[in-house]
Amino acid sequence: MSTVDHGVNAIERWFDAFWRRGVKAFEQAAKRIETAAASWVGQATERIETAAASYVEQATDRIASHIETAASCVEQAVEHTVSHIETAASDWKPETNQTTKSTTASSGLDRVHGFAIGTPVVTHSLATETMNGSRGIVLSAQGDRVVVSFPPPIGSKSLKPSNLKAVDT
Repeated sequence: MSTVDHGVNAIERWFDAFWRRGVKAFEQAAKRIETAAASWVGQATERIETAAASYVEQATDRIASHIETAASCVEQAVEHTVSHIETAASDWKPETNQTTKSTTASSGLDRVHGFAIGTPVVTHSLATETMNGSRGIVLSAQGDRVVVSFPPPIGSKSLKPSNLKAVDT
């Protein structure tokens, strides 16, 4: 083997050793980068979860506050409405139809479809369910129906006698 061959062999061995060290250093650097990236991802995930939890808690508190405010407003509105209804109901007097009264008085009729004029009645079995249980006063007859005066906001209605029941005051 010649000196040149020895030199080439030495260079090849040196290059192989250098290459192996370089590959090993590269692999170690890649592992360090991978470890650091995993740590950064973990830290970022933790920060995001913490921030999200904080935002959800703040939003929940705000929503709860708005719900409490709305509930208070509704409660005040209900109290105000009930007060108005109670005032209107206490001031309510049945409507009077002077023509009907005088006609009934002059003809000697004081009953309409089995109810005496002025009788307190309560409604039942009506198709408009919100009217069931309403209390009013018999005013007159209108064909085969009984005209009843109810407190505001209902007013006078013409109803079938079968949907009325006389009640004590």
